Amino acid sequence: AALPLRTLQGWLGEKTGRMLHNFAAGKDDRPIRIAAPRKSVGAEVNWGVRFRELFEAHTFLHKLAVEVSQRLLASQRHARTITLKLKKRIPGAGEALKHLGHGPCTNHSCSVTLPAGTQSADVIAREATRLFAQLAVPASEVRGVGLSLSRLSSGDQARTIDGMLRRKQRTDEEAQEGQEGQAQQAEGQGQGAAHVPEAHPQREITTAAAAVSTPVAPSARASTSTSAPARIDALRDAPATADARAPTTLPDPPPRVSRADLWPTLSQADPEVLRALPLSLKRELEREDERRKRRRLG
Repeated sequence: AALPLRTLQGWLGEKTGRMLHNFAAGKDDRPIRIAAPRKSVGAEVNWGVRFRELFEAHTFLHKLAVEVSQRLLASQRHARTITLKLKKRIPGAGEALKHLGHGPCTNHSCSVTLPAGTQSADVIAREATRLFAQLAVPASEVRGVGLSLSRLSSGDQARTIDGMLRRKQRTDEEAQEGQEGQAQQAEGQGQGAAHVPEAHPQREITTAAAAVSTPVAPSARASTSTSAPARIDALRDAPATADARAPTTLPDPPPRVSRADLWPTLSQADPEVLRALPLSLKRELEREDERRKRRRLG
């Protein structure tokens, strides 16, 4: 601050000399810039990466997914796009000059976009493992691994895949409970039908009023002094009325409809949403669609 402005400008140039002179005097005319919102969250390791077996690479990917998930939780964000970056050793290249460094490598990357945001380490690790298989880089040739998550959204704006999976699990449980209830109801009806004795054509169930109003044959009226079994046989052999001939059966209960039957079919779903779904979720939806078709045809 004791040096004159011209001396600093002569040593450091006009612009730099003026800036340092103002800084020494406590002056800063630069405009204040607000930090831009974060566009991605990731982690990358390019030193000491040496895998001998495939399971070692999968274990490393899971640990890296846990680290990235913790960073997402700290920033209170959800991510939709997952990108895997790999460094593959160039064939024939020797050991790196730096101990356990990556050395001469080629860069490979692959990404996937989820239908909704996620913070789950398990989801990130599962998708990273699939991307690793798609890149088809031998585990022994990998010298660097990185995970980058983009398309971030805040917690109140995110439609999370974790919530979608929870809702689907609840729907599957309700559908399974409905199927079990139908099976128990059918089993109970089968047991009840097995214990009902075979009905005689002339011994259908009648009400007391129908029995009283049943006309009695003349021979039965003449023998009023006969025994009770004889009078019962006369009533039994008398012709039954229209009400007595009608069997007292109840209508079948309406079929129970589960929430899974109310889902739209795959042909009614948005094609863009289907393309954005993970392969495992898409296959599960296809299997559910086939099960519903078989139930409707059956």
